[in-house]
Amino acid sequence: MNVTTSELRIQDDAHVRTLTIDRPDRSNALSRSLMTEMVEALLSAMEDPDVRVVVVTGAGDRSFCAGADLKDIGGDDAAAARFRDPMHRPQRSIFEVLSETYKPTIAAMNGHAVGGGFELALACDLRIVSETAKLGLPEAKRGMAANYGTVVLPPPTPPGGGSSTRSSRPIRYARRPPRSRGASRPTRR
Repeated sequence: MNVTTSELRIQDDAHVRTLTIDRPDRSNALSRSLMTEMVEALLSAMEDPDVRVVVVTGAGDRSFCAGADLKDIGGDDAAAARFRDPMHRPQRSIFEVLSETYKPTIAAMNGHAVGGGFELALACDLRIVSETAKLGLPEAKRGMAANYGTVVLPPPTPPGGGSSTRSSRPIRYARRPPRSRGASRPTRR
């Protein structure tokens, strides 16, 4: 499959599907239409038996992804549209789909990755970063919280301890089983 849209290039080479964010003039920022295209491309890759790995990268060498396109979001402010964070929207979040893809995903980070771009990389299984890239979550400077990045950041490993491999997936802990309704509590006398 070799498909090119105005914002995303999809290329297959052997069993590797490469998704290239193609907005170098906007530092490969994520517009709503681009995120929708990426979700569709990832779902298509999961369904394709010939695809064994998915690589996400950015066009050009300046930026992997600059996060959300603030001009795109600014249109909502002007229209006084109701804000919903990415985890509470009816459509699937690109971060959610990327982290739930059962095929291995690689972020080939050829440049800066900030905000949602860094979160996009964190949602991948493996990150390969160029030496000149800068990574960060600058949402606090804009009064925002990182909706996805802070959830998947692995806990720090103590010096000399822990394993040599670290997962970027959140760790889920089992809840205590609920008390059965028939069980009685001891009474005090």
